Amino acid sequence: MNGYFDTNIYNRILDDPHKESIIKKIKKKGIIPIPSAINLCEILSTSDENRKNDLVNIYNTIRNNYFPLKPYTWLLKESVEAVEKGMEEIEVNYPIEVNKDTEDLCRKITSNKGIELEKYIQGARKYVQEKIKEMKIADEKSFFAYADGENDFSISLFDDLCQAMGIKHNLNRKQILGILQSHSMPWLYILDAFLYLFYRRPFKSEGYGKRSNPEVADLEQSGYLFWADLFVIKDDAFFSFMKELKQLRGYEKEIMNYSEFKKHLGFTN
Repeated sequence: MNGYFDTNIYNRILDDPHKESIIKKIKKKGIIPIPSAINLCEILSTSDENRKNDLVNIYNTIRNNYFPLKPYTWLLKESVEAVEKGMEEIEVNYPIEVNKDTEDLCRKITSNKGIELEKYIQGARKYVQEKIKEMKIADEKSFFAYADGENDFSISLFDDLCQAMGIKHNLNRKQILGILQSHSMPWLYILDAFLYLFYRRPFKSEGYGKRSNPEVADLEQSGYLFWADLFVIKDDAFFSFMKELKQLRGYEKEIMNYSEFKKHLGFTN
């Protein structure tokens, strides 16, 4: 089972009095956690040097020598390129080691975390807002039914994001829909997450405020669901958001918070 942990989960494991047992049980359960480059960069941005070293040790122990997953924007671009070239798979891992050059690179990545996707998503948000008047929205299901319909709504969102990220493509309608409907590519999960955020903010009568919704930087990680079978989250708003989205969209994924994850491993408290 492939597992993806929010960066805060590495911190929770480090601080857990049962951390050694947790790591052993992760391996015994057959869970293969592979972090993302964002996980690594957030760990390396830890100001306390001793804690940073401890987190790097946890990171290295848990990842089983697998290189981290590439930043989500790279994966979005490379999945488009793969379809254009007729490739069935993309290389998801980024061969990056922990050294001074890596820390310099990570400072640049984490300084833009959340901001970059927010910039990219502006065109998509504007398009949704323009379409609101013609949408007959009763609930979340009707909202996604419209987005999934034959009106090229999702294709327009895809094109907006591609343009914002500088992705030039010659894909036809069928190929684009294939990318957007594929559970083995990050596009489906990224667009689903942001569509649901768009729904919750203008349509819902409660739970629409910023405190009730995840940060943009959290939603970036939703793209890694294409790879992960198990997704473990600490932040309450992000966790409840992803649990609702999983149920709404029928993802065959396990979404857990830290307490549920420990129970899954066999801990009773």
